Amino acid sequence: MLAGTGLTASIALVAYLSTLMFRMTDHGVDAGPLLGNRPVLWLGLQALAVIATFATVLLARDLRGTTDPVRHRLLLTGGALFVPWALYWGLLLP
Repeated sequence: MLAGTGLTASIALVAYLSTLMFRMTDHGVDAGPLLGNRPVLWLGLQALAVIATFATVLLARDLRGTTDPVRHRLLLTGGALFVPWALYWGLLLP
């Protein structure tokens, strides 16, 4: 779950921001359909980031009973690096 959502959120954020750059008009940026004053795609990215963060916490909790500690520690490191990255880009902010 963590590997899939973290990777998808990272790639999708870059794709989303790139599309916003190309959708600039003279009247501003067309971000697409809105839900609660936020673009629907942005809300989807935020949901992916929350799921990835939750999966990181669950992986950290279950690390002791694992049969492959090296793989789980690498994945946990990636999840731990994902959280500040997502905070920086505003994916985990309300």
